[in-house]
Amino acid sequence: MLWNVLQAIRRQITQKLGLSPSKSSTDANTTPISDPQLEFLSQVLKATANSDGDAKVIHPLLKANRDKLDMNFAQILRSWAMATLPDLEIDTARSISLVIINFSNRMWDFPLGNRANNLEIAITGYEIALTVFTQDRFPIDWAMTQNNLGIAYWNRIRYQYRSRNSCALLPPHHCFKKSPSHQTSFFASRGKFAGCASRSPFLSRLL
Repeated sequence: MLWNVLQAIRRQITQKLGLSPSKSSTDANTTPISDPQLEFLSQVLKATANSDGDAKVIHPLLKANRDKLDMNFAQILRSWAMATLPDLEIDTARSISLVIINFSNRMWDFPLGNRANNLEIAITGYEIALTVFTQDRFPIDWAMTQNNLGIAYWNRIRYQYRSRNSCALLPPHHCFKKSPSHQTSFFASRGKFAGCASRSPFLSRLL
């Protein structure tokens, strides 16, 4: 059911972005959109929905498509969501937002590729979800997504600082501490994230 909704949204966003199955177009006021990245977005969101964001499913898919995980992909994700989520019924929008959050979680803990790009894609997903998860409508979802986004912002600043300074010439794993596999926080004790099967990777303390 959810995948049918995602497919319908993909068709809508293709039309709204002026794309066709065989070509891409560039609007003067938007970032150029490439069809392979849009196709991959559709593929990875389907996999995320079907697997509840299982890293064993999503990470191999990300690994095989590392060339698509750039800043343009983050813009495609934002355009895809913001052109369609406002038109959906709230329950459908919430379900899709949870899929986007699970995808963002997997981007956060994906160990390969460009770490800065991975962070930006994850941040984009959380920002999108917060357009649906308002404090009044979904207070728990809102609070937990704010938690994720705040830590993502902090790590963006930390990563940028270390990249510019002492870690500039070191391998990425020296410059960025991965989140621990076992989280210890108030939210971790809740197990699932408001119905999501995968646990947020942002439930560790700030370092």
